[in-house]
Amino acid sequence: MLLTCHMAASKFLETPELQLAEEEAACLAAAGKRVAAEYNVEVNPKVAAWLGLAGAIGTVYGTRLYAIFSRKREAAAARQEKKSAANLIDIKVQARAGQAGARSDEPARMATPADLFGDGYSGALAFAQEV
Repeated sequence: MLLTCHMAASKFLETPELQLAEEEAACLAAAGKRVAAEYNVEVNPKVAAWLGLAGAIGTVYGTRLYAIFSRKREAAAARQEKKSAANLIDIKVQARAGQAGARSDEPARMATPADLFGDGYSGALAFAQEV
């Protein structure tokens, strides 16, 4: 159980250092048993059954949830990368279209922010002329 919980936590938190070796998990389990033996506490069997069910659910579905979220995160990153590449192509096409007499074998001039968004002054000048 300790081994599984640490493996799940290391995957979820993306921290491989949390993974335990089997010897480490056995050492922790033995130490926990020694501490529990010093206390006279009996766990209700119904509570133990519910805790066992919760642990099984976490073990079975926890890894699946991690895989689902990882897949969706990777898909979103791929979509963003594809979108960025498409935007770069559009900028190059726009820049080439803006060059009078540009030859197709010449490298495209990259558009500047002023080409894409304006120089920032023309809107202010137009507003000032209206007022």
